[in-house]
Amino acid sequence: MENSFDIKHPYWNIYERLLGLNGNKPDGKTKKDLREISQAVDFTLQNRLWLEMLMLLPWFSSEMAFELYFSKMREKFCYSILSPAMLRFLRGYSPLVEMGAGNGYNAWLLRQMGADVEAIEAFPVEEGKNWFFGTNTFGLPARMSTSWSPVTKGDAKDLEKFADRTLLISWPPINSMASEALNYYHGSHIVLIANRKNCANNAFYKSLSTNWHLIYSTETDAWGGFQIEWLELYSRLGAPIPSIHPHSHEEVEHTHLHLHDEHHDHDNDHSHTSDFRHPHSHQHRHNKRPHNHPHIEDQHHSNEPDHEHN
Repeated sequence: MENSFDIKHPYWNIYERLLGLNGNKPDGKTKKDLREISQAVDFTLQNRLWLEMLMLLPWFSSEMAFELYFSKMREKFCYSILSPAMLRFLRGYSPLVEMGAGNGYNAWLLRQMGADVEAIEAFPVEEGKNWFFGTNTFGLPARMSTSWSPVTKGDAKDLEKFADRTLLISWPPINSMASEALNYYHGSHIVLIANRKNCANNAFYKSLSTNWHLIYSTETDAWGGFQIEWLELYSRLGAPIPSIHPHSHEEVEHTHLHLHDEHHDHDNDHSHTSDFRHPHSHQHRHNKRPHNHPHIEDQHHSNEPDHEHN
């Protein structure tokens, strides 16, 4: 996919360059390109040595190094790589308030596109106390880091002031941050970008399934499927649901697409116990009316099993 917006997005540019090497023969040129990219993402000496060891393997392929690059790029940029299509999607729900904004990279991208974003982070990288972004060689918080875009120091309580904005939560840590955000956010819509096995706690997903309605979800296919994550749009129960139809977000490339209306019921069995971390948990019990809105299928989904009813 081309970056059709005239914005700076180094993460996406490097990512596309890496994907371009996917499937190439591990010849001298491919290895040279991998070394050049490693410099662009600030590989440590240890990272470079590990890359060289991988490239010595007779069965080496560029995909084998993806995890190494991802671990560095997520700290330099952000955990979710927002494609141009995902950025268009998010801009459509501006104004936004991002909780857990990290180093402000997502906010930086969206602001370049004209979106109105309030970025909130409990541990701005400038303080040298953030364990997720800009860490040093030993994985410890590094001082002298700089956010990509202005980030306001704050916590979930600050969300009470932003009920008029869509709440954006991207890759929340496995602690109470995300669940507390739901307690203090009084707005109507949430966009969540996450790998549920590695993000937030069970209380967060339980609250989502109890008090919120999932109306849109797509697997982002980030890193060619190496990193599994979903982009989901939720509407608070009782709040007006945004106009979602089969062509609302056709520009979002994905492997699976589900659109859900207010009649969509995930499970009629009240005794059923589900894992709230599953992207489409059957524990959405807020609406027990008959299902009358089939999944909208696209070219990627027509021959795939229905995820909702695994």
